[in-house]
Amino acid sequence: MPDKEMTADSGQVETFTFDREIAQLINLFGHMFYTNQELFLREMLYYISEVLDKIVYGSGTHLTRFDLKKELEIKIIPNKKDRTLTFIDNGYGMTKEDLVENLGRSAKLEAKEFIEKIQPGADLFMVSDYELSFYTAYVVADKVTVVTKHKDDKQYVWEASSGSSFTIRPDNGEPLSRGTKIILHMKEEFIDYLEPPKIKKVVKRYSHVITYTIKLLVEKKRDRELDGGGEELPATDTEEKEYSKYKIEEIGDEDDDDLEEKMKWKKMKETHAIEGESNRTKPLWARNPDEITVNQYKELYKVLTNDCEDYMGLKHISVDGPLGFQAVLFIPKRLRYHATRTNKNPGVKLFVRRVFVMDTWDSFLPEYLNFVKGVIDSEDLSGTITCEMLNRNRTRMAIRQILVDKCLDLFDEIAENEESFNKFYSEYSVDLKNGIHEDPMNRARLSNLLRFHTSFTGENRCSFKDYVGRMKENQKYIYYIIGESREHIINSESVESVLQRGLEIIYLTAALDEYTMQAIQEFNGIQLMSVCQEGLVLPLTEEEEKKIQEDKIKFEKLCRVMKKILDEKVEKVVISNRLVGSPCCITTPQDEWTLNMERVMNSRRLLGKKHLEINPDDSIIEKFRQKVEVDEDDKTVRDLVLLMFETAIMASDLLLENPQANISRTHRMIQFALGLEVYMEESEVQMDERTLDDTYDSDDDMDDSF
Repeated sequence: MPDKEMTADSGQVETFTFDREIAQLINLFGHMFYTNQELFLREMLYYISEVLDKIVYGSGTHLTRFDLKKELEIKIIPNKKDRTLTFIDNGYGMTKEDLVENLGRSAKLEAKEFIEKIQPGADLFMVSDYELSFYTAYVVADKVTVVTKHKDDKQYVWEASSGSSFTIRPDNGEPLSRGTKIILHMKEEFIDYLEPPKIKKVVKRYSHVITYTIKLLVEKKRDRELDGGGEELPATDTEEKEYSKYKIEEIGDEDDDDLEEKMKWKKMKETHAIEGESNRTKPLWARNPDEITVNQYKELYKVLTNDCEDYMGLKHISVDGPLGFQAVLFIPKRLRYHATRTNKNPGVKLFVRRVFVMDTWDSFLPEYLNFVKGVIDSEDLSGTITCEMLNRNRTRMAIRQILVDKCLDLFDEIAENEESFNKFYSEYSVDLKNGIHEDPMNRARLSNLLRFHTSFTGENRCSFKDYVGRMKENQKYIYYIIGESREHIINSESVESVLQRGLEIIYLTAALDEYTMQAIQEFNGIQLMSVCQEGLVLPLTEEEEKKIQEDKIKFEKLCRVMKKILDEKVEKVVISNRLVGSPCCITTPQDEWTLNMERVMNSRRLLGKKHLEINPDDSIIEKFRQKVEVDEDDKTVRDLVLLMFETAIMASDLLLENPQANISRTHRMIQFALGLEVYMEESEVQMDERTLDDTYDSDDDMDDSF
């Protein structure tokens, strides 16, 4: 419960304790410095504009629920006499409960994350959350007072110095019709921010994205002349009209004897308030790009994103005619959410005729481009449109198509510089690959942006275009392989013949690559071909083609016997044209998952249809053929075929269905190699989850086998 005390003029005062993280944040800001100390003013304007944004966004199509007859605006009032800088908005205002939660507690998680990121003594450049922007006031103020009026509650005063507590009391002072007044009691070293010219300069610099009117209220003094008798000279018509409502105050208390002399043509001083609009220039996105400096773009980006780094690339878009809109889109240097891409935070602000409507990312950009940040300002959309209406709106669909095209143009521009594009690709390759699936209309353009390692490039990456430029004269396909790592891929049996022929292979190691290559299928009319699936087509000579046909006939019986031994473990056993130094390998049908995809999706279990390809030039396979020609029921061949098949499974980085059976077979092979008696209980080994009935009768049987 809060502590309570009474004051004679303001009623009951309640004292509340800040959440620990908020108190730490205030203390941090109180002892931190900005390289550019003026940025606190930007943060305050950003905080207030976000509050006003929520009014418009929250009102949606029911604007009558909140009185928006008055233009939403922000007023700034410097007071050098009292050493205060005041910000006034005419937004919702806050109830007592809002003051406790919004200014004392609700941002504790954001505060904790921010504190953890900031090193002691670090320079503060950008706050990560608008709710924390309020507390940057403590950089320049030793006390902050908030006066607020909500239509459903009394007017209250919230007040806190740098410490662990704040107070709230009813306010009996000058009433507010609605909204909030934030008063910064400035530290001595920051009183130069009470000078109107400096405030106006800073506001103009940082208000590009703020569409609400910002008014600077200042006191001005005017000289008025008196005639020789001490009477005020008549004002001109203009002066009378402009200043008649302000009272003229005399200066000093002169003695009567000296009054007549001192009053001759004496200038009198008067003080009055004037309003000056500080951000009535066009928003940056509505201006001619040739008139905008790089620093202005950088500042707009930081205001939009709260990113402490500069952007990687930008595209300023202006479309005239029936589909009129302006937009500025930015590519951040770094991805700001987890690589699973589950983040749904809006990256693009939607304005309609300079009025903020909503934060959005999926209405104007597809999901794979949700890393793009920026602002869109439409001349044709309705300011009262809902998200559901927006998704069905034809204007929105047309704008979306243009924005996607412009984003791809921007990516192409970044790709012109290899170093810059390498950084871009390292951050956003997953998003580009997602786009291959999500955006069939732009699949060809996105394919041009893909980069990968190959058997020719070493540590460098290349594009499809680079690969095609190096293709051999008789090469008809783009070859690729997908695996867990490049090291695993290079040692794969599937690449042996392709590499021996000097053909280039694309190495892919991401799980998403499987879907990506299936979606692309071809590049510029050249078909993509996986080297680890059935039907591998290689550029062969007539002699090689003739030999393959002869081998098929020669090893036909062996393939049939091996299929019988392996039974349902494989769909078929065939002669391979991809093997050089390995006796066999496992492949998959074209319409099935690759071995790599099976590894990823099924915890490396062998579940789909498989083919076993054998190398007709390998001595082991030739010996098998010879034994089968003599006796196709040879028991030794059965055990060795199963062992070789299981070895191929492990070489593919998959898991065995029955590891114990493989262990028993391996032990028997060791016993045989050492000349020991080979004996096996019927219960010791299972093959394909059934008992292996065959045992070796004697060492002589084995000796006769090999």
